[in-house]
Amino acid sequence: MSTLTINRKPKGIYQNPQQAKQAASEGNISLKSVNGAPELKNSAEKRTGPKTKAARARLRKMMRLEQFWPELFSLNEPKPLKIGVLEDLQNSIASRKIDFGNGSLKAALAGYTRRYQYKKALAAGGHRFGIDGTPYGEVTTEQQQIALAGLTKSAGESQKNG
Repeated sequence: MSTLTINRKPKGIYQNPQQAKQAASEGNISLKSVNGAPELKNSAEKRTGPKTKAARARLRKMMRLEQFWPELFSLNEPKPLKIGVLEDLQNSIASRKIDFGNGSLKAALAGYTRRYQYKKALAAGGHRFGIDGTPYGEVTTEQQQIALAGLTKSAGESQKNG
């Protein structure tokens, strides 16, 4: 019985000096070396926004909410949502025949309401809004306190991770 192995070197790390200079001129590699190997310029380091595949998918779903109901959803300036907005959204999806699955809708709403900006809007108090953008009820003081607790918790976690 024989074993087949492939001995390959990763691209970009083990280049000869001529290839390294050519790659540096193209902007892919800097000539600063770490342990003798050229350092790659990683575009992901400069990237802002979600870093995981799941987070990017959740953001796309939230952007779809914003696309279909712009008077209610805004990622930059969120409004407190009406209690029971999920049912209203499901009815709107059915009546408008939008291709938006129930699981995707729930995931998008969960992601939207867990965001720091949304908790900040809840903590500020005021009206809650329905899918047509009109006020439906008020944010209670208990809900404001829960949102404030969530804000302080997320602020503490960011300092711990930072």
